[in-house]
Amino acid sequence: PPPPPPPGIALVEYVPGNNWGSGYQGTFKITNSSTATITGYELLFDFSGTTFTFFNGTLTRTGTACTFTPLSWQATIPAGTFFDNLGFQAAPGDGSAPPLSPRLRITSATGVAALQITTAATLTGTSAGTAFSQTLAAGGGIGPYTWSLAPGSTLPAGLTLSSTGALTGTPDAGNFSFTVRVADLRNISVDRAFSLAVTAPPSTYATWLATTPWAAADSSPTADPDSDGLPNLLEYAFGSNPLSAASASPPSLQVSGLNLQVSFLRARSDLTYEVQASSDLATWTTFATNPGSVSASTPVTVTDTLDLSVSANPRRFLRLKVTTQ
Repeated sequence: PPPPPPPGIALVEYVPGNNWGSGYQGTFKITNSSTATITGYELLFDFSGTTFTFFNGTLTRTGTACTFTPLSWQATIPAGTFFDNLGFQAAPGDGSAPPLSPRLRITSATGVAALQITTAATLTGTSAGTAFSQTLAAGGGIGPYTWSLAPGSTLPAGLTLSSTGALTGTPDAGNFSFTVRVADLRNISVDRAFSLAVTAPPSTYATWLATTPWAAADSSPTADPDSDGLPNLLEYAFGSNPLSAASASPPSLQVSGLNLQVSFLRARSDLTYEVQASSDLATWTTFATNPGSVSASTPVTVTDTLDLSVSANPRRFLRLKVTTQ
């Protein structure tokens, strides 16, 4: 037996009947598994035999393409029921020309909620170079749904829309608007305009190296071409210009009450900032990793965990360690 139809679909089955050699009989069974009452439909199928005659209703045929329009008493199929009295007689009867690809075109129905696109008009943003994937959703009407772009609308470069509503791809940066159309089984359709914000990818150390006008200057992480005491990696970490000593933003150390503090700009999200402490300059302990928020203008201040009034620890040192991730 065939598997049960998915929710929202009217399933058509061909059921063979008697065969007497020169001809045969059969029926079509229509199962309405949707929540709507079907009140009008057309049955479409392909047939390459010589004759095909329904016992009731009207059949039109163009080549092998056949369309059957039922009588009024056959046209209503309540939700959750089936109709299996679409009987026919056909020839030849040798089994070489059965009806193929039976399918239903629903022309009217009752108890159907209005078709609508339920996905929010503002799609979840992404960043350029990052794979994007979102499946659009619809409600009402009679499923299954078919998705497409509305006439005259275009998707952002790098994105595609499947007929099942899957919006996927890797878009470029920008703010985009486009209109999508969904159609139900009756070919009733609605449109919705969507917006998608694709931000530029975050800056990285490699990008910074590639876009800084080094000319003949040494761009290696430990070099200090402007002689301000900050090597290139720390210039990047603190958001300063490695070719201008005047822009240097080194960390600062201060005392707050009985504790040491260090303040610095945590200007980059792709680096690891560790605040470390020592009492002998030999053993260093990390007590803060990536503290505060990433900002190129507002410093992060970290307070040491050891109270300087403790006589057993007369010396205390703080340092900042910055590494690439």
